[in-house]
Amino acid sequence: MSHKQSLTLECALAYIKLGWKVLPLYSVDQNGRCMCGKVNCGSAGKHPHGKLAPHGVKNATLDESVVKNWCSQSINIGIATGVDSCLAVLDVDPKNGGDKSLRQFNIPRTLEVITGSGGRHIYFKCPQGNEVRNSAGTLGDGLDTRADGGYVVAPPSLHSSGRQYRWKIDPRAIEPAGCPGFMLIRDNNSKTEQLSSDDPIPQGKRNSTLASLAGSMRRKGFSSKAILAALLEENKDRCNPELAESEVRKIAASIGKYQPQSNADGVFYDEKTGRVTLPNDHPDSFAEGFVLWSKVKQKLLYHYHYLDGWTVYENHRYHQIADEKEIENRIRRFIRRYCRISGKVPKRAHKTKSFVSNIMLWIRDMEGVHLEPDQKAPCSLDGRLDPGHTVALANGLLDVRDPNKPELVAFTPEFYTLNYLSFAYDPDATAPAWFDVLGQYFQDDQGRPDQLVQDILHSWIRKYLFRDTSHHKILSLIGRKRSGKGTIGRVIRELIGRKNVTNLSISSLCGDFGLEPLLNKQLGIMWDASVTGKNSSTNKAVEILKNISGEDGLCVNRKNKPQVDISKMDMSVMMIANKVLDLRDSTGALAGRMTFLQTTKSFYDREDPSVEPTLKGQLPGIFNLVIKAHRGEVLEHPKSKSLKREFEELSSPYIAFINDWCRIDSDSFVPCDVLWAFYVQWARLNNHMQVSPQKFKIEFNGVHDEVRRYRPQLTSEEIYCLKDEYNLDAVPGRGLKIAHRPHCYRGIDLKDQIKTSDFVWERPG
Repeated sequence: MSHKQSLTLECALAYIKLGWKVLPLYSVDQNGRCMCGKVNCGSAGKHPHGKLAPHGVKNATLDESVVKNWCSQSINIGIATGVDSCLAVLDVDPKNGGDKSLRQFNIPRTLEVITGSGGRHIYFKCPQGNEVRNSAGTLGDGLDTRADGGYVVAPPSLHSSGRQYRWKIDPRAIEPAGCPGFMLIRDNNSKTEQLSSDDPIPQGKRNSTLASLAGSMRRKGFSSKAILAALLEENKDRCNPELAESEVRKIAASIGKYQPQSNADGVFYDEKTGRVTLPNDHPDSFAEGFVLWSKVKQKLLYHYHYLDGWTVYENHRYHQIADEKEIENRIRRFIRRYCRISGKVPKRAHKTKSFVSNIMLWIRDMEGVHLEPDQKAPCSLDGRLDPGHTVALANGLLDVRDPNKPELVAFTPEFYTLNYLSFAYDPDATAPAWFDVLGQYFQDDQGRPDQLVQDILHSWIRKYLFRDTSHHKILSLIGRKRSGKGTIGRVIRELIGRKNVTNLSISSLCGDFGLEPLLNKQLGIMWDASVTGKNSSTNKAVEILKNISGEDGLCVNRKNKPQVDISKMDMSVMMIANKVLDLRDSTGALAGRMTFLQTTKSFYDREDPSVEPTLKGQLPGIFNLVIKAHRGEVLEHPKSKSLKREFEELSSPYIAFINDWCRIDSDSFVPCDVLWAFYVQWARLNNHMQVSPQKFKIEFNGVHDEVRRYRPQLTSEEIYCLKDEYNLDAVPGRGLKIAHRPHCYRGIDLKDQIKTSDFVWERPG
């Protein structure tokens, strides 16, 4: 990484810590030409990077990993303004009279950037609401403002002149000053600033303020009834004294006569005919019209996310649209029946595949439709609900931040989720059959119900329900056939939601598109798992399981779609098997992530088919138990330790070798070649594959936390003692030589009975 790249990254990370979203811009070369490739670029070094930020300022982010990837290339950096960063910026261009225009205003002490052209960027705190807009020359010659939807070039970016943008005052030294009044939007009919949404409306401003509110609602497509209801409520809450109801009704009726308008581009919706009028036949106008028509007439909200694809909010729920052709058909229906261009019917060319595809591209990028990468489901679009403590049920959204007092709120499009449970929340529901079944499946040594197992199981289900993967663990349910493992797994699947759970297998994980079905799932269950660890497919599956459970980044191949890199797979893994699985992992990392629960009784030939339907009927009661379950670290059952040791030895022969023939001792060390020679003999006796000394030296390092490789300086006397200790002279044929600086493992030693055993072994030639 060059010095400029390092400096850009350092500054970008500093801006993120201040809460400012950043985006990548094209830089300039040594000759001042823009690196976008255009010969006569009119915005050299100032416009968003086409490949890194295809959606412009919408790609601005606070994600450090994304920014580090950007800064591996030569870029300029920009800061998003408006509510994204709580910044409003005044751009002063001296060449166009900006300094002269600025003299009429009183500027407080605040943050300031000297631009590469000698201009100034003056930073202020962005006020609440849309009180500052992007403008050019509105405040005076050479004065522009940047707020919502805008951005500014930030230090240490390069200007086409070859000079860098630089801070006049370090942004870490002081905070931006409050936004001055001259930058705020003013009422066109008044010299005073606009009232805030909480201020009382005094006499003399009641009519104009209510008319302004009604006009704003009408432009957004609200009906006359909705406008009247809002005005009556606003009149009651804020007007001092209240206007007569008849006067409020006159205002609503007067404004209701106007055509609704979606935006400043002249896209109108007519409530009487249900049709949309467009100002022209450009794809962006059709896109605006379709979104307005869908929202007002069909009560639909569309969203697009690069991972989730197309989703639509309908009947208080979000649904994924599997095939884009469905949206294309809806657009054609809109053009054919509900669209007019200045009163004329659209032409046949407006319904062709290429034209409709262009409309969809415009819709994807529209504000309100396009979702940022960090807005992957589930998330709160307005920040009111915490997705880590909110679950969507059949009768609403349940906020369980306080598990003792869950709060059920109405569905809202501001909570973006694709996972809805099939049952309703009932705070009084119980699950007596669930306790009876668990008491039969899991019992202690005295034959009594094991309460600890129940607590652990409920804690795990809670983690599945709320996508808590921070524990980096995999639960494995072990037991004899017909011992209830499958019943528990199917109840968990119903509780989490069938659509939210995917089935896993070794073969499916290793397929070309094996990770695609896992996207946006909460839980993957490996049913009746029975594998052997001696094939390449198992090795690949083990790596994937470690990546998923460890919250590592993954590259996901999708069929007929571009592959995507994700920071982590937001799901947990659960295994159900008759015995401990043989999943080979020489490092022992997977074994460290496993935890076990074991059923204690088999019901073979005496199964009760009514158990499962009964449990599914008590899902609301089981849910109430789950949301109150343990939320801290993963609980470990004492019986899990022996199963975990068994899994460790199956997955890693090195761990089995350590358990059988070695002891961990921080004061001891063994030469690598000596340890390898003993391992070869152990592998022969236990039917394990033998390895070369080089491979052993690499793979054994890191198997145990307390064992580390190092090279000591040994004297001749110490070498003699080592040879005598390990009886190396008794080795037939070519003996094992110990150098004065041998590669050794510290923290481990062979057990004394192994050193002194009289078995015959020889080093492979």
